[in-house]
Amino acid sequence: MQKKIRVMRVTYPEIQVPQWQGRKLRGFFAAGGEADSLLHNHAAGGVGIYRYPLVQYKVFRKAPVILALEEGIPEVHPLVMERQEMVLGNRSYPCGNVEIELKSETIGDTSQVCRYYFCAPWFGLNQANYREYIQAGEEERQALLERVLVGNLISMAKGLGVQVEGRLKAQVRLEERPVKFKSEFVLGFTGEFSVNFLIPDLFGIGKSVSRGFGSVKRKKCIQEQDQ
Repeated sequence: MQKKIRVMRVTYPEIQVPQWQGRKLRGFFAAGGEADSLLHNHAAGGVGIYRYPLVQYKVFRKAPVILALEEGIPEVHPLVMERQEMVLGNRSYPCGNVEIELKSETIGDTSQVCRYYFCAPWFGLNQANYREYIQAGEEERQALLERVLVGNLISMAKGLGVQVEGRLKAQVRLEERPVKFKSEFVLGFTGEFSVNFLIPDLFGIGKSVSRGFGSVKRKKCIQEQDQ
């Protein structure tokens, strides 16, 4: 099944920061104990909320980006309009020049095969399947990553109220990339994948999506028989 999702992308094209600043971007916009849980995806006391984040903070091509979906849009829009500067770490940036794109986009399974690339490292492994991955051979590793990727997409779809009716088939061409995260190194992956599922640009999959990890960009979609 496919569904139209309301999407707002907020981009600050004149600000240039490293990709890892995405987590500080979230800290800036979601600061304060009274911030709506949609902005930081945490309940009272800092406990994480296990849902697909409707507000995601990213750095794409060095520019800060806020992705807001559905109910997240009215939470983000007033903050964007009232902020005249952005403070990330020890540095402040004027943010008068902001680009806001608001549209409806399609998500869901499709008869096409769509190719994507990760524009931020994907955290697909948990403790259990990390051990399985480390002990597996090359072909088994690829099969494991494809299963995990499909599972991530099904979880994302469920979180956005989309029912996956067909069988999802993924192929990955990924490279390992250790990433420092919360003072530790986590195994991430970059590269490309193809799957019969429509993902709007910059939607994140996997873990730590709200901090910008696992963000994807579509390259093209073709009918399966045309491959």
